[in-house]
This record gives sequence, structure tokens and C-alpha cells, in this order.
Amino acid sequence: MESPSAYDPLAASIRVADLRGYLVAKGWEIKPFKRPQVVRFEGPPDDDGHPIVLLMPASEQLSDYSRRVQELVASLAVIEQRPSAEIVRNIITPTCDILHFRLAGAATVTGTLEFSFVGQFFASLRNLLVFAACGEFRPQPFFPRALKQAVHFAEKCRLRPAPAGSFRVDVETPIVPPANAAQVQLKAYPIERLIMVSLMEGLGQLQHSVGSGKTDSVFQHKRLNANICEALLGMRPEVKDAKLEVGVSWSPTWPIDVQILPSDVAFEGRDFEQIDAIGRALRAGDEPQRRQLQGRVIRLAADDPVRGGAGPLLAVLDVETANAPAHVEIALTPEQYRQAAQAHLEGLKIIVRGILERSGRKWQLFDIADFQVAK
Repeated sequence: MESPSAYDPLAASIRVADLRGYLVAKGWEIKPFKRPQVVRFEGPPDDDGHPIVLLMPASEQLSDYSRRVQELVASLAVIEQRPSAEIVRNIITPTCDILHFRLAGAATVTGTLEFSFVGQFFASLRNLLVFAACGEFRPQPFFPRALKQAVHFAEKCRLRPAPAGSFRVDVETPIVPPANAAQVQLKAYPIERLIMVSLMEGLGQLQHSVGSGKTDSVFQHKRLNANICEALLGMRPEVKDAKLEVGVSWSPTWPIDVQILPSDVAFEGRDFEQIDAIGRALRAGDEPQRRQLQGRVIRLAADDPVRGGAGPLLAVLDVETANAPAHVEIALTPEQYRQAAQAHLEGLKIIVRGILERSGRKWQLFDIADFQVAK
């Protein structure tokens, strides 16, 4: 259990009504109890199948109110397997979904950002919210300008700095609470929740696509647009070890199936190069075209060339195909990497098909569909 000193200072703002409302929204039930100064709640079963019991102080005037609330929040952190600071935030602002943004890396370990990048980061964060809303109101691959109702949504969101350790900020997106239990049961979410759901679905699909190298599926997500890709790129500082993490804490007033939606996503390193290529393709309004290239391997790079380790496995091809770049970098699977290394030793040609994109000064082939060594 967390120690009381680990709590968010905002825990002092928790009131009885806030705490009671949070527990009821989470499915805890009030049960009779002999002491009037205490409210007994029963919740999910423990390891023995018996309901977990929480005792909540019934009045803020009790001398040990603050300590009891801290102990209760610590217990909830263990039960829900979430940081106590997130739970405190959900208790005092129950009608908000909360997005968590974190920039990790050597440049942000002190929890600070250079002034030269701060403006770009926050402008890009705002654009992420604006164009996520645009994609919900009117799905399309690129928006030449933001929709008024999307800008209005972003302007209602609230920014909250988070603790140091990396550069972190939280964004609260206010959400209209349900009018009755039927709305919750039917998942008749308000537009603010739908925007957040679409954003996390899109970012999850984007993470899966760039991680696997298979980007075709990302173009089928109608609410992911070029502007969102550009906003993500704008939130990354120009340092090699930069990592951007986006997480979400859902408002308990509208329960949601957390097993279906990603609760957090992360992008780092070469992910941003592919996001750039995807964004440019979406901006053009067309999916990138596949090309078949033929040539000889002139360079190989890997963290572990012998075993084909977990790092990027790359081959640079001296291309012989007409109307194609002279040199193209290819991201390979461990098996393809081994075949490329053997072909390089034997001077054999490689035939490969994928999506050809320019990234800065170099050309890259993504989403490899066919790979073979020419005999």
C-alpha cells in the first residue's frame, strides 16, 4: 500500500459527497454499519470470494478525516491497480476524461522543456485535440482548416501540469454526466467521450501499424487523419532518444470497457518516420503505392547481426529497378535479415515489395509484403 506521503496534494480537496459518488459509480454498494460516523461499502470479491470492504468517514468534521481518506485512496489504488494520484483526480473531477502526455528521454528527465520547444509542443497538443474532434464530427483524411465545433471542444479542455521525472502534462476533457442508468447501459456516450474513444482507438491502431511495419490497416481508421499525425510529430523534440507516451483515465460517470480500448500508447525512434509518411499519404488523400524493387544489399545494420536481435534490422539496397531511387533502406524481420545477410555474402540480388516513401534525404520501404532472394 502507498504511504500517505505519496499522495497528490489535491487529496485534501476530497469531500464526502465526491468520495461517495465515486464509489457508487464504480459499483460499490453501501451496507448497514453500527457506527454512524462511518459508511460501509462492499465491492468486488477478494481472493476468497468475499466482498472487499471499505470504511469511509461520514463527515469531513471528524478529526482523522484526512488520514482515513488517504488510507481509503491507497486501498483503491491497490484494488484498481492505478496510481493514487489518478484516483484522486477522478474523485474530485468525476465528470472529466483525462489524457496523460509524457515526453521521456535525457532532455526531459528533470521535468522541464526548453523554451524554444515549449510553444510548439503545446500548440501541437492543442491541434491533437482539435483534429481528433474534427475526425469525430466529420471523418476525412485531411482537414485544410479546423471545424468550429472541434475548436470549441478543445477550448473547453483544461491543462494540468504533472509531477517531474520526465516532462508530463495532463489534459482534462469535461464530459456531460448521464441522465439515467439506461444511458449508461446503452453506452449512449456524449460527444466528448466519443472524441476520446476515437482518439485512443486511432492512436492504438497507429502504434500497432508502425510497430508491425504493416501500415495498410491504418488507412481504414476513418477518424485518424493527417492533422493528428502532424500534431504527434510536433510534440516530439529533435533528440534521438525522445519517446512520446499518451495515456487516458476514463471518467467513472461513464463506465467503459478498458479491455477493448488501449489505455496508453507510445511512439519513439523510427516510429516517427513512419508516422510522417502516413501523415503525408493521408494529406494527399491517397494510400501510398506499393513498389517492387530489385537490387543487391550494400549495407546491413542490426543490434545483434548474428541472432537478429530486438533492435531495428535494416538493409540498404542498391536498386536496379527503373524509375526508382538508387538506394533504399528496408526494415526487415529477423528471418528476412538472415536471408539478406546471406545474399550479401553470395552477391545475390533481392526482390522485395512494399510501400516506398521518402524520409528526409533517404528513401525507405515499409510494410514489406514479399521478400525473396533471386536465384
